[in-house]
Amino acid sequence: MAEIFLTTTSLLISFLPLAIIISKLRNRIRHNPYSAESIFIATFFIFYFFDTLYSTTNYTNSFTISGLHFKFTTINLALLSFYYCASAAIVIAILSINSNARNKKISDNIIKTSETFSHPIPLNVSRALIYTSLFWLAGKIYSYGFSEYFQNLAARSLIFSDTTTENALISACISIYSLIISCRYASNPRPTRLLLDAAPLLVAIILTGARATLVEFAFIFLFINNYHSKRFRLTKKIIAALALSAIALTQFAMSTRIHSDTEIQGVLSTIFETEQIPQSENGLNILERNSQQNTIPTSLIAFLPRSTLEAAGIDKGYGANATYTQEFVTYRWIDQNSQISLGGLNELLYNSNVIGALFTVILGSLLVKLIIDISSRSSLLVFLTPAISWSAFQFLRGDLYHTTNKIFTYLTALLLFAAIIKVVEIIKAPHRKRRNEKSTNHRTLWI
Repeated sequence: MAEIFLTTTSLLISFLPLAIIISKLRNRIRHNPYSAESIFIATFFIFYFFDTLYSTTNYTNSFTISGLHFKFTTINLALLSFYYCASAAIVIAILSINSNARNKKISDNIIKTSETFSHPIPLNVSRALIYTSLFWLAGKIYSYGFSEYFQNLAARSLIFSDTTTENALISACISIYSLIISCRYASNPRPTRLLLDAAPLLVAIILTGARATLVEFAFIFLFINNYHSKRFRLTKKIIAALALSAIALTQFAMSTRIHSDTEIQGVLSTIFETEQIPQSENGLNILERNSQQNTIPTSLIAFLPRSTLEAAGIDKGYGANATYTQEFVTYRWIDQNSQISLGGLNELLYNSNVIGALFTVILGSLLVKLIIDISSRSSLLVFLTPAISWSAFQFLRGDLYHTTNKIFTYLTALLLFAAIIKVVEIIKAPHRKRRNEKSTNHRTLWI
């Protein structure tokens, strides 16, 4: 009992500065619930704070990851609590600087560009790419075998191991199509048309087996519509729907991905004692064993094809998720070729000590704020902001490798469609000029 009291007290004391910062920002969070700082707060609480709180109040001196048992000490749990809360306080304090003005610019530019972005030309191009993706996936299912494909869909790294580039392209098509139909609905909200637009997208997402992609589509849609016209504010109904969806996705993942003889009992146990939310366990593992790796340089070049680097004589290496899985849950990497989600804050610990990790948090937060500030001022790059906000979830939930890869893929697709939009503007220019001339002539005749 004394150990539970000490660890819980340590967590709550560490949380106090963060709580003060959040209380001062509550109005900004309520008005802009999909901003990067808001998503960071929500993800941090689910995957770090509540997970750590669960570990402190259910102190057993051990935990289980993917069927393997590990032990930890009270001092490392207290140190981890301090590191998590300090990191979150730093990120939120930095990202909230001038956030009101920044969010106003984001809103103005999304309103300004949404109609052009959802013009029939980019819409039809992106729709054609989605249907092409569906045909490719249908061919993959045929070659793999229908029953075997869907049986192994949760472990999609096995299915797409020899077609990673194609899978990345499909992911980019899904992201851009999500953005375009979201802009289309924001400019002209018609629910029936939205359902028709979203149908092929949802089929493509289901066939790729990526739960995060489904959540990403929902997030982009909510982000664009909230900044465009304050639709879909984060009400109690939306929060309840998101919570139920998260539980359902967790249960689905457990039924398809967990291969363990360990019996898990209780609702909280099914969430916090599985590899779906293993962040505090992963952090304790790293601190207990003083394990150090160097995954950040590899993560920064994640978007470069492995085959290209190998042809140049460069060993690309693996991201933090893969490296951690190989070190601590080796059987899962060898037998299933799947990875444990390490968590971005844990990755920083994996590459340094607590002080070094906190210093990296400061530099990373300043860099992200700079990118958001620059993007918010551009009528095109403003559409990078939903990807950055989404990356707050992806980084905290996964690792820097996958976050960098996803951002680069999204940015490449966005720049491609920027060229298409430029063509649209050139095509529309003569029509706009003639319309203005007719309007001027009409006013002249009336006078």
